[in-house]
Amino acid sequence: MLLRPAIPSLALFVFGEVKNPDEQTVRYIEDVVRCQVAELVVQARGLAQKRGLRIPTTEDLIFLIRHDRAKVNRLRTYLGWKDVRKKAREDGVDEKDIESFEPDPNGASSRLKSQKLKLKIPWELSSIYNDVLIGNEENDDEEEDQDDKEAYEASEKRLRVKHFLLLKTALDLLALATTCQGSLI
Repeated sequence: MLLRPAIPSLALFVFGEVKNPDEQTVRYIEDVVRCQVAELVVQARGLAQKRGLRIPTTEDLIFLIRHDRAKVNRLRTYLGWKDVRKKAREDGVDEKDIESFEPDPNGASSRLKSQKLKLKIPWELSSIYNDVLIGNEENDDEEEDQDDKEAYEASEKRLRVKHFLLLKTALDLLALATTCQGSLI
């Protein structure tokens, strides 16, 4: 029966309540994430060694996930804000001020926003116009918002498809179980 092994991996999307998840489910998901991150780091170390480096760089990690645009955008955003926090700590700005940061309603760019790291990736298009394009990206936060929105919609669509697949599989297994139980009685 080929349907049985697929059930536990699909069940993670709907098992337990969102606000009060089951402890075993949380531990299982943490183990899965930990294993995936460890595998990603091992692959990044391999890439770094091929390039003659001892330590993997962020470019190695981004290169490994380059096909998933949503992950790349989240990693870039995380690294950008990490750099902002680091610079703010060096300048003596309180961590709570960074967390409660809100952009000006007038649209004026603030110091924290301008400090946000723009990560340059070696395999992106390089040309004499690259600096101009990066300058335009700083002015257009709408493009980043659009990328985030597309990534969210894609993730939601994948979850919806897997949820309906799980429901169909569960109904098929329930029907099979009842017919098998009925034949035993």
